[in-house]
Amino acid sequence: MPHTWMVRKDLKNIVNINKVVTILYIEFSPTYRTSGESHDFWEMVYIDDGELDLHAGETRYHMKQGDVIFHSPNEFHNIECDGHHSSSVFIITFECRSPIMKYFYNRKISVPQELQGNISEIVHEATNSFEIGKYPLTPRKDSPVGSRQMLRSNLELFIIKLLRVAESAESKGTVFLSNEVYGDKLVGDIIEYLQKNINRTVTLDELSESFFFGKSHICRIFKEATGSTIVRYHNGMKISAAKKLLREGNMSIIAISEALGFESPQYFSRVFKIHTSVTPREYRMKKITSLDSNAISRMGRR
Repeated sequence: MPHTWMVRKDLKNIVNINKVVTILYIEFSPTYRTSGESHDFWEMVYIDDGELDLHAGETRYHMKQGDVIFHSPNEFHNIECDGHHSSSVFIITFECRSPIMKYFYNRKISVPQELQGNISEIVHEATNSFEIGKYPLTPRKDSPVGSRQMLRSNLELFIIKLLRVAESAESKGTVFLSNEVYGDKLVGDIIEYLQKNINRTVTLDELSESFFFGKSHICRIFKEATGSTIVRYHNGMKISAAKKLLREGNMSIIAISEALGFESPQYFSRVFKIHTSVTPREYRMKKITSLDSNAISRMGRR
């Protein structure tokens, strides 16, 4: 005899992403500009670092670090840097016919800190699934099980969370952080501290005294949250800043090394090559665009 009280309920999806088309992480020089394009799928553009101008239809947006925009299908768009700032941009294009995506028409959204880590998760699974930057997309032969499903799920989850936060901000005029976010606040504060002290070496003793936690506790939660040690993460920040200086200005490699607090130009070059696979001189000469090994953990946690 059937259990009439056991009613099965559908789990409805409001966002269904069917396919991805391109996945790119690009570093634009200050003078870069595109002639523009349009296509019959969505395009998400996230500014990981720097700033640039972006045209969507007839509207011009000035985009800064942490900003995201979704180009709707068949919308003409192009990028134009301002001649002064370089920028690092994560772009993913995808097919999605869900009506809820209409919310993002003609909207530039500043991604709150509690959601920026979701960008890192999207990029992580993207690099697990495909050879980033290649077109057409080339699947990785060594992909972990379920990596493409994780990529789709992470992207859909980010869109839903962004929708909730944006609607909450519009209705209440503020954004409230969850308990989980408050638990992660220490990591965010440490990252902010590292960024403010990018021009010198920051020690674990110093962090322990500044945030009133033991060194082992700080190291553990930081590694759990970012997947990186504090030293490597701080060096990654320094290398990101160094790349920007190498692209934008005429500072010597020695001067850049000193400005970022490296103990010697030789050590600076060694760390730079660990993070980018090339020396500072090679990077400046070739203007290499790459997704370095620390970009994934840094993305969304600046």
